Amino acid sequence: MVDYFIISASMLSKCRRFNVIPMVESKHLSVEMSIVTVNNYVTVKGTIPKAFSVVKYKWDEEKSVNFANMMQTDQVQALLDEAESLIGYINQALSKFNECFEYAGDCMKKTIFIGKKTNLV
Repeated sequence: MVDYFIISASMLSKCRRFNVIPMVESKHLSVEMSIVTVNNYVTVKGTIPKAFSVVKYKWDEEKSVNFANMMQTDQVQALLDEAESLIGYINQALSKFNECFEYAGDCMKKTIFIGKKTNLV
């Protein structure tokens, strides 16, 4: 699926930022566009990346044993213990749980490259 914004040519000069937001919890990416509502122009020179990479985690059944083994390591167990001790502080506890899964899930990590570079003068 390709996500895009449709705007008029007159609005194109008011586009300040277009971002693709990486998400680890889904294979889909959110898009975000910011526009200027007043006459505020910025000149950009140099290389503007039209390409980017996104790191995603994709479950691979063949690597599930490796993932399970990583979940048993001392590093992950220490992070889980720390997360459990933070249970009254939900944001910090969730952050520690995420660290566990990112560490153990390193074998499931995929890098997706999108687009190509364009030079502007």
